[in-house]
Amino acid sequence: MFEFHIDDVPEETTVTQFIEDNSDIRIEIQKFKNYNNQKVYTKPLPIDVLPLWKSINEAFEVYGWWGFLLGNFVTGEKRRTPYYGGLSLTYNPSHWQELPVNAQTLGNMRFNLGHFFEGEVGKRVWDSLVFRDKKEKCKSEFYARSEKGGILSGLKYLFENGFISDVEYQIEKEKHKESKVDKKALKQRNKNTYSDSYGYCYRTPSSRHGLLGEFLDSSKRLYVRSRIATLKAPYYVHWHNDENIFFNTRVNIPVNASLQCFIHIASEENIFANDPGLMFCWDTEVPHKVSLAKGEGERTAIVAGFSPWFDFDAKTGVWRSNEFYGVAHPFEMFEEGCFL
Repeated sequence: MFEFHIDDVPEETTVTQFIEDNSDIRIEIQKFKNYNNQKVYTKPLPIDVLPLWKSINEAFEVYGWWGFLLGNFVTGEKRRTPYYGGLSLTYNPSHWQELPVNAQTLGNMRFNLGHFFEGEVGKRVWDSLVFRDKKEKCKSEFYARSEKGGILSGLKYLFENGFISDVEYQIEKEKHKESKVDKKALKQRNKNTYSDSYGYCYRTPSSRHGLLGEFLDSSKRLYVRSRIATLKAPYYVHWHNDENIFFNTRVNIPVNASLQCFIHIASEENIFANDPGLMFCWDTEVPHKVSLAKGEGERTAIVAGFSPWFDFDAKTGVWRSNEFYGVAHPFEMFEEGCFL
């Protein structure tokens, strides 16, 4: 059994990184390397979806609907998207930024990026970073360069590694020539930040509301960074990749869709419908995105994140490996009802 006290986790890292560096979890994960990481696992939702959707609407009325914070912040800005957002189901009481408890998992302020990722070049670069990140860790390197030397340093890295052309590099440098380096950026991927997914292991007031709360209470596993998410047409959630599923296993539960929703995994062609009445689980470390059918409308889903192999004792502040550690793949746990 492995035990880690939260106070022993250095400020310059995250809980999951500390666990990975101080346990044999990498070896244990390798036991399951033959699993298909592009397969989608499904189970019937164990309760009627309509009352659950009604309860979520009530929670929106009580706690608000929060747009996702844009990740391309110039210091002092706090902009939220009108087309993607919802409510947080978990929060971190020691979060490094002052954000509403019921919106803590809906983005955070990032520094030294300017508005680069809002432009067409930035959007294309983001997709390239996501798809090359598994082998090259290029996304982390871009962030590290930008955090230390500002967006101009990040742009230089992108140019030197073939993400942008010489012409694009010159144009982007000119756009960002007045940018400043904010030292806060050096701390934005550390303990108690948005990157620290195990910091979000406390349930929000909105997650306790009515039938929604009763449904979430039915799980015996620990929730980590989780939210209710609404996507409104004609927008989509861009390509992205999340944490290793052995640390955060996401169960996606669509509860309402006035437009059909699709999940794309690893490619545009590998697509599946994400329909209410079912629960979905797949390897979210693989690049994926969400899109909607053409038309007007929206789709709302519970995105529940679970810690499969570690439990947290809030009274003692200890993270402790559990009976599934090295024994059960998260997909097995999903199929056997260990999460919901």
